[in-house]
Amino acid sequence: MGSLFSALTSAGQSLQQFERAMDVTQNNVTNANSPGYAEQVPEMVSQPFEANSGLAGGVKEVTQNTRDSYADAAVQQQLFTSETGCQTRASRI
Repeated sequence: MGSLFSALTSAGQSLQQFERAMDVTQNNVTNANSPGYAEQVPEMVSQPFEANSGLAGGVKEVTQNTRDSYADAAVQQQLFTSETGCQTRASRI
């Protein structure tokens, strides 16, 4: 069975992961009105708990990016076309 130290370590690591999730949320609020900003979504993933093998369990924060690479490419193409006045063969068809 795990010791008090391993329980406290697991709790401390979990709190750090929740702090990372709060940082992502703060970043979303700060940049909400920035042009081209794509929201990031913090996701909490549970870690396995196996007392016999020493895995303490807990959570891990994984940041999911909502940016769409196809939409980004389309916007970049539009900006390039409007700045240069050029049209590509594909856009004239």
